[in-house]
Amino acid sequence: MHASRASRIEKVLVVDDEDTWLRAVKRRLPDRRVLFARDAEAACRLALTEHPELVLVDLRLGFASDIDVLRRVKADVPDLPIVLMSCWFDAPLVGEAFDAGADYVLEKTVDVKHIVESIERGTRPVEPVIGRVLTAKQAEGVHLQKILAACDGNKSEAARRLGIRRTTLQEKLQRNLERGDVTDSPDDTSK
Repeated sequence: MHASRASRIEKVLVVDDEDTWLRAVKRRLPDRRVLFARDAEAACRLALTEHPELVLVDLRLGFASDIDVLRRVKADVPDLPIVLMSCWFDAPLVGEAFDAGADYVLEKTVDVKHIVESIERGTRPVEPVIGRVLTAKQAEGVHLQKILAACDGNKSEAARRLGIRRTTLQEKLQRNLERGDVTDSPDDTSK
């Protein structure tokens, strides 16, 4: 683990099956090279050939096990810091993620830029809880992401549970993404 790295992270590998998350990460890290993999094979290949300094792995990958991605990348590149991210967690899964090689397990609501900068400084990347107040729109975005994650990414099922049309859910998710409400820090006033 590079906890004491205190150097700039130039390349970040994002392992996710959603293009929206990639776009959000790229928007928050415009001065870094963001690599994208949809599955364990691509993640391992990019980790070995592109030499990223950090890997962000989505918990709910549609085509491969997130835990498998952690194990395979850690086996190939043991010192590469890996952050497992999701909108929801349970205790057994968090323990399994750490056992598989995750250096950090964080909610997707934590600002990606904060994560990268914290690891660069050699500090633990956590969002301050005290004084962190979400706007109503940000809270809605977080809630929508949690419901969507609970439905394994199935937007029709998430819309049904929320009591709204699927197209309405898609529009809300897109607006939240464009505003950065899901991935940006609520106290970030630069937007």
